[in-house]
Amino acid sequence: MTPDERAAWEAGLRAVHAEAAGVFAVYIIRPSDIPRIRAGAANGSPLAEGLNRATSHTIVEVHRAPRQAPSLCLSCPATVPRGSVFAVVLMVPDSERPEQCMGGVLCSRCATLDDDALQERCVAAVREVFPDARTISIHPAEGHA
Repeated sequence: MTPDERAAWEAGLRAVHAEAAGVFAVYIIRPSDIPRIRAGAANGSPLAEGLNRATSHTIVEVHRAPRQAPSLCLSCPATVPRGSVFAVVLMVPDSERPEQCMGGVLCSRCATLDDDALQERCVAAVREVFPDARTISIHPAEGHA
């Protein structure tokens, strides 16, 4: 990565973080999820439209990566070469209508891990960029006021 590319990457991360006010929803999108997301997008779901657009963009970027410098798995040291089966991870600002997100990929081996294990690994990857990152659990309120 050139210094200019690094600066652009860091500026993008700061912009997404600012939009999110530090709160992200994490989506792990496996190949089997794509038809459902596309159907939701076709039916006008804003969330599905955004996930579809971001997933498609991430897939294109993996296929555009030079063969000598393929994309890297967010979860392990493996590469994700063009033409391989992989999952997409999107960290979307948890807001009404997010405008941008952070995306990455999981190699075919990591993509088979259960969601809880992947969630932990994704948080660890985020902490490499944002060391103070922490997880929060939101539980639905029970009962009546």
